[in-house]
Amino acid sequence: TCLSDHKLVRGINSRQMRRLFLLVSISGCFPSSGQGQRPELQSLIHAEEAFIAMAKEKNTPDAFLYFLSDSAVTAKQGQGPRTGTAHLEGQQPNDSWLSWKPDFSDIAASGDFGYNTGPWEFRVKRSDHEAAAHGQFVKVWKKDKNGNWRVALDMGISHPKPSASYTLTSSRIRTTAARPEKKGFLSNLEESFTAALQRPDYGFAGHLSAEVKV
Repeated sequence: TCLSDHKLVRGINSRQMRRLFLLVSISGCFPSSGQGQRPELQSLIHAEEAFIAMAKEKNTPDAFLYFLSDSAVTAKQGQGPRTGTAHLEGQQPNDSWLSWKPDFSDIAASGDFGYNTGPWEFRVKRSDHEAAAHGQFVKVWKKDKNGNWRVALDMGISHPKPSASYTLTSSRIRTTAARPEKKGFLSNLEESFTAALQRPDYGFAGHLSAEVKV
């Protein structure tokens, strides 16, 4: 879903979905509202909550302009990914309401990179009791040079109304910060994954976390 301009995307292609397999994982539960969470992770969750609150109290375009980084990547139906926030600047607020909440959050050991995922709902009018559309979002966040959280990537999918709600969870797998010489590890891993997808006998197991969420 192009959450940045609240236009609905009915799906993403199979290769994009495969890439999301590496990005999104889920496991052990912890209480929401910050009880017992790592301080760095809680700051990421607070950033998402502030984003949600601004979209509700002000409007969606202004909230996205504030929280997206200058180089943020978003998606639009039929046009593929877009970089930056210029497409948001001309949007006029209206009576529609895009709402969302994280049900899974995780952060890198470095404390400056993480992601949230969870359900979103779209209402044509804020006063509508029932949402017109539902889906799942993924936001990748990173800290800017001033230490503020900003969205680096925002995308998702649409699906029918979910039959259950979920509490906020995070990974039980603890990581360690990468050494300086391993800064290119993630891009190298992505390249090897993309190459492996070309093989007809390839299985996802070698790249999936034990806590993968699809």
